[in-house]
Amino acid sequence: MNKDILLRDRLLYSEFWSLIKKVGKAITDYNMIEEGDRILVAVSGGKDSFSLLHLLDFRRKISPVKYEIIACYVHYNRPDEFKEKMKEYFERYHFKYVIKDLELIDNKDMKKIKCFWCSWNRRKVLFQTAKELNCKKLALGHHLDDIAQSILLNLIFHGEISSSPPYLEFFGGRLIVIRPLCYIEEKDIQKLSKSLNFPDYDIKCPVKFDSKRNLIKNFINSLSKDHSNVKINIFKALRNIRERFLT
Repeated sequence: MNKDILLRDRLLYSEFWSLIKKVGKAITDYNMIEEGDRILVAVSGGKDSFSLLHLLDFRRKISPVKYEIIACYVHYNRPDEFKEKMKEYFERYHFKYVIKDLELIDNKDMKKIKCFWCSWNRRKVLFQTAKELNCKKLALGHHLDDIAQSILLNLIFHGEISSSPPYLEFFGGRLIVIRPLCYIEEKDIQKLSKSLNFPDYDIKCPVKFDSKRNLIKNFINSLSKDHSNVKINIFKALRNIRERFLT
């Protein structure tokens, strides 16, 4: 049997079935996907986005709600071979896909590029592509760790209570960003990626390990060693606000 087919079967009938169920719970809890939806799936080439793509694809095959997914890879400031590798990967698994080019650095020093500026430009391309392809939903690969980190980042460094919500409308509801991995921890994504041998075509950001996000990540992980519910409690906090005790 073809190795690629075996990979798909292992995902469906292995221990990772629990991840598919968590994705299904997130979709149900937040009403992320409706009948006939066209969903643009942002795929960076890293473990998170590959996991999102495959989990959504498997769930699509067993869900009574029929929807379509289109993978979107934004190619920016990396060798062209990455573009070819992503194209080969999408075609190997028969995913519908689109590849977009973005000139991100424009001769600037990469170390001077801020995370927000970088992500904003990529997000702009994804929004435009979703509109071009008539996709009302845009799926991003943020997992539970990402969301918990964003909550503390915004609280500590920006003085606001906000997050990366699992469901967020833009432009009066004409585009909806969804995060189906919101109940899945990064450690489970890593386990899935290792077991299924996902490639790693994501860009290695030179400022990643100097960022405030990495500081928050280490803080949460340190707390989680003795308190296993730290991440989910941070996540739940935004749905359990006691306004009486806020100024």
